[in-house]
Amino acid sequence: MGAPARVTGFPPVAAGEDDPKGKSRTQGRQSRTPHFLHSVMTGREIADEARSPSINVLLRTRDLRWNWLGNILRMDERRTVRQVLLNCAKPTQESILGDLNGKDVNTAISLARDRIEWKS
Repeated sequence: MGAPARVTGFPPVAAGEDDPKGKSRTQGRQSRTPHFLHSVMTGREIADEARSPSINVLLRTRDLRWNWLGNILRMDERRTVRQVLLNCAKPTQESILGDLNGKDVNTAISLARDRIEWKS
C-alpha cells in the first residue's frame, strides 16, 4: 500500500507564497474578514476600517431583525412562518419576539401594519 492520502486537500504552502490558483493564502483569508467586507461596502482602506469601523454590526443586525419581524407580522395569517413564530416561539431575550421589549404580540401586529410607525 502507498502513503495515506492527504485529508485537507491543500498542499503545504508557506505564508505569502502563491497557491496553484494564483492567490496567496493570506490574500484568500483576508478577503473573508469583516474588515475587508466593510471596506468594500464603504470604499475605505482595510486598515482604516479595522482601526475605526464605520459600520456598527450590532445595531445593523438589530435593525435587520426588527425589519424581518415586521415583515413576518404583516404576512397573511395562513403563512407557515408566521404561524410558527406566533404559536411556537417564546418571547425570550434571544428570540426574535424578544425584540418586542415586552410589548403584546397583538399590539405589535397592529403596529407592524403601519410600516412608517414600525420603522420609527
